[in-house]
Amino acid sequence: MASPPIRLIIVVITLISFSALLAETPFDNTIPTLAMRIRGPDIAVKDITLELLCELSWLNFDAVNFSGRATNDYFQDLMSLCDSAGVYYSICPEEVMQYLKAWGDSTKYRYWFRNSDELLTSDLCFLRCGLNYTSLVDSSTAEAMYQDSVYSIKTTIVEELANVTKNYEFLWFYEVYDEAPAQQWWNALKDNNDPWDDYIPNVYTQARDDETGDTLTLEEVEDSGIFSWQKYLAENNDENEVTFTLNFGLQHTIRMDEYTGLTEDVAWGSMADQATSVRAIAEAKYQEPPDGQTILPPVNNHPEFICFDYYPFRYVNTDSASAHSIVSKMCDDDWLFLVDHFEEAIDSTVIPALEEDVPVYYYPQTFGIAGGPAMYDTSGTLDYNSYRYRKPASQEFRMLCNLALLHQAKGIFPYNLCSYIEDPGNLAASGNAIMSSLLDRHNIPFDAPYEEWVYTGRWPEHDTYDYEYIRPDSIPPWVDGYDPLFEVEDYPILLAGDPKNREIRYEWLFGPYGVLYNDIGDILADVKWIGPEMHDLWWCSGGYSDGADISYDYNPIPADLITPVVKVFEDEALESCYLFYTDRYCISNGNPYEITFSPSDLPEYADCSIRLLDHSRRFIMEGSYDSEDTVYMFLDTLDAGESRLVELIDPSESLPADVRITSPDVRMLLKDGRISVQMEATVGDSVDIIADFYNMGTESRENVVVTLYDSTAGQSIGQTEYLAFDGLPFKTPSACRNCDCSRASFNWTPDAADIGAHRLTVAAATWIGEPDSDDNSVDFIFLVKPRDYATEVRRNAWDMSFDSTSAWNTDDIEAINLNWDTTSTGWTDSVSGMFEGVINYDSNSVYDFMGDISLAIPDDLIKYIDTDKYHMLSFGITVNNPWRRDDNACAMHIRWIDSNNNEHGWVNLLNISDSHVGNGWDRWTVIGPIDLKADTSLHWGDDDASDLQMRFQSNVQYFPVPPDLPDSINVRIGWIRLEESAQ
Repeated sequence: MASPPIRLIIVVITLISFSALLAETPFDNTIPTLAMRIRGPDIAVKDITLELLCELSWLNFDAVNFSGRATNDYFQDLMSLCDSAGVYYSICPEEVMQYLKAWGDSTKYRYWFRNSDELLTSDLCFLRCGLNYTSLVDSSTAEAMYQDSVYSIKTTIVEELANVTKNYEFLWFYEVYDEAPAQQWWNALKDNNDPWDDYIPNVYTQARDDETGDTLTLEEVEDSGIFSWQKYLAENNDENEVTFTLNFGLQHTIRMDEYTGLTEDVAWGSMADQATSVRAIAEAKYQEPPDGQTILPPVNNHPEFICFDYYPFRYVNTDSASAHSIVSKMCDDDWLFLVDHFEEAIDSTVIPALEEDVPVYYYPQTFGIAGGPAMYDTSGTLDYNSYRYRKPASQEFRMLCNLALLHQAKGIFPYNLCSYIEDPGNLAASGNAIMSSLLDRHNIPFDAPYEEWVYTGRWPEHDTYDYEYIRPDSIPPWVDGYDPLFEVEDYPILLAGDPKNREIRYEWLFGPYGVLYNDIGDILADVKWIGPEMHDLWWCSGGYSDGADISYDYNPIPADLITPVVKVFEDEALESCYLFYTDRYCISNGNPYEITFSPSDLPEYADCSIRLLDHSRRFIMEGSYDSEDTVYMFLDTLDAGESRLVELIDPSESLPADVRITSPDVRMLLKDGRISVQMEATVGDSVDIIADFYNMGTESRENVVVTLYDSTAGQSIGQTEYLAFDGLPFKTPSACRNCDCSRASFNWTPDAADIGAHRLTVAAATWIGEPDSDDNSVDFIFLVKPRDYATEVRRNAWDMSFDSTSAWNTDDIEAINLNWDTTSTGWTDSVSGMFEGVINYDSNSVYDFMGDISLAIPDDLIKYIDTDKYHMLSFGITVNNPWRRDDNACAMHIRWIDSNNNEHGWVNLLNISDSHVGNGWDRWTVIGPIDLKADTSLHWGDDDASDLQMRFQSNVQYFPVPPDLPDSINVRIGWIRLEESAQ
């Protein structure tokens, strides 16, 4: 496997605000971005790495989200990892969800609800139903439900959840009750004989529609229900008060004739129902338990914010399209219908929420079905249903984020990070599918080198149904003709007998699946760039939000043009007007538009002129005035899905100097001049951290003090810098469209004491009269990596890179011993960057299977391993051992020879780490880092090492031994690292 080269690193940071939304949140002055569901069902907590968290922060994610039981050690380990990285996170704790999920403890928590037929003083005011909602299994008083029982809300929310989470600094909020409003409505609507499912999840009252009587109105939250009590106690306790909120799905209807290929209506209520349910949550109250027989008045229980999802990118069945004589493609009628539907949907959520000053955070779609039986007919032919989820193209995702901002969403939480199987416990289900998202099911990029995922089990194997990912040239958005901005490479030419054929094929297949993840950092960077301004802007009141127009500015106008959209925004002080416009024409870049507005269509305080302050690009735009039509006109060019935020200004009045810095400009400048988003360096690398600050005013400013502080280590880095700004030019049209940017630079050479993640802050000093001092600083994550022996000393990492002169195809291993198959069939080269060996069965050996390797160490005394310095061993491995019943493929031992030719070992390596080697072709295991000093019998650290050997050994686990004697086991090693530890 490839490893990064040694290099002198210069870190470039174009500073921008790593702040966020409201004063009550850990962020300030930005649009927060959060990676949803970083842990899927196929990922162990230990496989969520510090490197992944850092990488997400470099891609402009402010926070991450995951679920689990907070009182479990493994879950606390993950929260601790986030804290150590300085990464904020939200959690979906099982302590909350166990009351509304089928997996909840059936003897304590599952399916409690407020019995609306009884007063709160009744002994039966809370009931609990069984799994199928047909019978009651328990009842409770309000006092017992609140605090005097093992199942009480206070026990689980305060004494367990809050008591545990109080120790974790970067916990942001509890993300719970996913799509619960629509689910409770649906449970009540279903035509069944389950009398109690109407109460589950227990969010709303049982108020019914007057006409039908069988649907809930969702007009009022049950103020003494399970949801209300959980929320109030989570946010009001003496242990740890944490924001508690829920996500809304969409209540809506799509008729069969509105979307090609539908075989029945999509009937989940109406958007009026959506608005009603949102308004009820925004107005929610909390009713505490009675004081004796006295029921006290309810108090405010409004949410700090709510979340919303609707995913508009869907498939159209190809046969249905043909029957209607249409070709399904991006920007066609079906595509536009769902985009328009989304815009109406988000309004039905945001507008009622804002009536109570509750902002909405949106989950833009990153996923789509990419394989599994749901995508095939009974004959195995590709045949997917209409309205199934489709993975979006990058420009579609960009557009979706921007449309959400245009419709006043104040957070962007892409859903989701980790791919998953819809029903992982039932692979035989004919409607099951694999959902492809940003990363694969093990959080590995789809276009990662073949050796990084080939043995992980990227898709599950099944005897009946095929879950392999579908070829990208067979499905949208990549199939030929669907998206003219993207073209799948031609299928590779495979040579008969080439052992690399599978690798070549899969690198081709997965390339398009990885594009969105590769692009998402730039897309979110655009969100962060306008964050300091956009976070506090809202549609212009008084009917002025539609007071601007945008039109295509070239003839002929494309026949398939999707019109752009524009809204007028205002700040809370009602002093400034802004235009935010988004290009929806996703099949073309460089689209020319004319933006116009008339003073008569805007509020009196709007500064209408021939200049606009462009917050998306940080310069002043020039325009013109049409005296005949009394409109101001500006020209702009947008790429597919792109947006722009511009502020109306009066050029006759100077704009005070105003420093701005936001997170997307934090970068690494490599020695060769290239820019990298990966903010990481190895111990001993010389690092220059460079911060680009922008002046958003036309006035100049000198001697602006800039500092860099490491909050992890509690110390400053580098010398104080002093910046000067000339002011944004604007007086002539030719002077416009130029930024006023100044750069600060800080030098840092991290040592071994700095190993790990650091939360750094670059800040410019504020001054009296600066319009916005909240966007003068930015936090970012910097990762200091330990030195690796082979990389630093040998100058050639043990990454198992190919070497044609070696019998076993890599010079990272210099010798082998014992029962390796040394024939041409034993040493294979089917995977680049992988040691591939076979250990033969030997009934006369101490163990049935035994094989040693010696790692390559230069025959040079000064290049021997300094065992005192380098003692943390880790490696990536899988072993396929069909002669064992369990998942423990083999034992591993280690031995080394010191500079005086003394042998030390063999020591059981896995006993030191309490790890095991996964057994099977899909059981890739990363083991370590193992501290070789931990077992004193190994004497690691006593002298330099001239030789380091590893042994693989196993016995047949079947007794008696099968008639056909066992033949061999297969060993695959991807890399080995021997690193220093933090001092």
